[in-house]
Amino acid sequence: MTGPAHAMRLSAVLFLLICCAACKTPDRPENAPPPLVIAESKPETQVPLPLENLLFNARQLIVAGDYAGALQELDAAPASNSPPEQVRERSLLRTEARRHLLQSRIVDVWVQVPSVPVALGDNVSAELVIANIGATVLTIRARKAASGSSSAFRIEMLCEEFPADGTRIEHKLITTLNLSEDLVLEPSRRHAFPFSIDTLEVSPTSPTVRMVTIAATLHTSTLYSEGAEQRAALIFRPSRLLVLPRNWEQLTTEPLRQLDRVLERGAYEHLPVVLALLSEDQRPTAIARLQKAQSAADTSPAMQTSILAALVLCRRLTERVGFPAVESIDRQIP
Repeated sequence: MTGPAHAMRLSAVLFLLICCAACKTPDRPENAPPPLVIAESKPETQVPLPLENLLFNARQLIVAGDYAGALQELDAAPASNSPPEQVRERSLLRTEARRHLLQSRIVDVWVQVPSVPVALGDNVSAELVIANIGATVLTIRARKAASGSSSAFRIEMLCEEFPADGTRIEHKLITTLNLSEDLVLEPSRRHAFPFSIDTLEVSPTSPTVRMVTIAATLHTSTLYSEGAEQRAALIFRPSRLLVLPRNWEQLTTEPLRQLDRVLERGAYEHLPVVLALLSEDQRPTAIARLQKAQSAADTSPAMQTSILAALVLCRRLTERVGFPAVESIDRQIP
């Protein structure tokens, strides 16, 4: 085919070939990585853990001092159909973790008593100390205006007697003090609330060694710090007071030698007092001597009984004084 029609058809074919070449995707080099394909992401669904697992994790974190982590575990949504006792324990652990968190970075509270023994009949001065360990002003309201509820201290004293005859005697005393006015503390400041301990309040005629453990709780209506309101009971670190019969000072010289003299003379009535005067590093030696005397054939029954009472006292003196167990409703504002 010749002429103008042939020339027009040839031009159309050339134009079509040029267009196809321009639209063709260039070949991928032989060593080039495959093209990246972005798949649509789907959120993973996390299966809720049983509440028993969350409680176990929270307990471990509280022991490790990670109170914020414990709260995160306790606030997680557990699997359904949790037993009622686990639900109750969750509430108690939440209260404990929040209290520890509050008292580790905002406020510190403790019971202050004499660190040396006192004599039976003395009226002992003690204090409830509140310290602001946060970075802002701490305010504890004496009374909440809306409800009229007031803040109050609850002081619990456990008096344990350790007579030489092995009798175990315990007395529990409870005292309540009201917070009469608002307490405002600048950072790094503290305030002490004094109270007294009457060592003759229980068994005034019993000349025995006594160990008095004093715990306290401040049930506060409102606490403000760091621009937020907190509502949680403040648990004071307990303290221990040692009360000895009068004229105990004569036994303070070289307590280990005094112990040997008591064992030699068979003066079993003095044994608990001598044990109470030993320093912490002297107690292992004293326990070894007591156990040796206990196994001796010539040790009298009265001394045997006194040795058992002294060993119980020694064990109690070495025990750590920790936070008391508190079972209260979780009133902390989230």
